[in-house]
Amino acid sequence: MASILSQWVKMYYKKFESKTPIETKIYKDFFTNEEIDEILECINKQKELEVGSGFYAPTLHPSLGRVHIEVKYPKDILKKLEDFASKLCGERVVLTHNSYYHYNKKYNPEIETPVLRPHRDLDNYYSKLTLDYQLEKNVDWDILIENKRYSLEVGDMLAFWGAGLIHWRENIVLDENESTSVLTLHFSNEQDYENLNKVSRLPEEREKRKLANLEDDVFQDYNKKWEQERLNFNSKTKGV
Repeated sequence: MASILSQWVKMYYKKFESKTPIETKIYKDFFTNEEIDEILECINKQKELEVGSGFYAPTLHPSLGRVHIEVKYPKDILKKLEDFASKLCGERVVLTHNSYYHYNKKYNPEIETPVLRPHRDLDNYYSKLTLDYQLEKNVDWDILIENKRYSLEVGDMLAFWGAGLIHWRENIVLDENESTSVLTLHFSNEQDYENLNKVSRLPEEREKRKLANLEDDVFQDYNKKWEQERLNFNSKTKGV
């Protein structure tokens, strides 16, 4: 397959790449036990909010088999994250969007497998860095980035350029007793966020980026391969 510097990357992402190119890498034990306790306390408090009642309330994504929460991080933890991200990027960046994702069959009992197909981060296309932190899990579910596999243990954090690199999860069937929880964090500079955040989420702008994806052979190749693997996976799990 072609390199990541495809037409799509050149058109939409390349100008937002960090000053220091991001090395896709797993970092161990970024948070202390005390910091994890603080984060879990924040998440558990936000879980008590009514689903869909506000920006920091839980949101269900049934087709993805998950619940989403935009976490309100304590100031000291936020500073630690932004200082680390800025060092990796070689320039000052801030946390512009984040997600707590918990995947479990209960969010859509009828779903065969969560649909996490190959993608670049469309809404966060101006981001310079993505961090994925494995908060909890009792099942393995690897991340694939441009056909390279990354397996995260609890406490591992993966750094990569989520806006520019195609990434996805393999097809998996989670039963009622299996789950995984991930913290996803996107970083950009403040000016890009202020100028582009609201505009990037306008329906017409989203549609432009989706259409541009259709012209990207690299993106299409990964998705065709994933779709075939999904068909084979579903046939196998059904005993066809």
